[in-house]
Amino acid sequence: MKKLFFCKFSKYIYGGFISYSLRLGLTTFLTEILDIWYFVSYIVALSSATLFNFFFNIYITFKVQNKKTKRFMKYLVTVLIFYFLDAAAVRVLTEIVNLHYLFSIFLVTSTLLILKFFTYNKLIFC
Repeated sequence: MKKLFFCKFSKYIYGGFISYSLRLGLTTFLTEILDIWYFVSYIVALSSATLFNFFFNIYITFKVQNKKTKRFMKYLVTVLIFYFLDAAAVRVLTEIVNLHYLFSIFLVTSTLLILKFFTYNKLIFC
């Protein structure tokens, strides 16, 4: 049981690392190269990473390929809640605390990582 949990969590971390890299890369590209406001860039990058995460989790991390539509709908509702928390926290850390937007993204992503894993494991991909 512990081995299965560790295996799932390791895959989740791996997928999260890819997703995080996608978010940072796309946010940086849109903000620094295309001169789009960091917050809009981050929302676009977050949306792209969401699609990647769902398919990575359903096929690789949790390996549950039944009820995809139902799982996706539950995933979207859950993700919207996490997005609100994520985006609000990034904005507060960047504009009120005056941290660099990339560091804010790192802090928020790291904090929400474990909470998301348990939520996905118990509510969506179970």
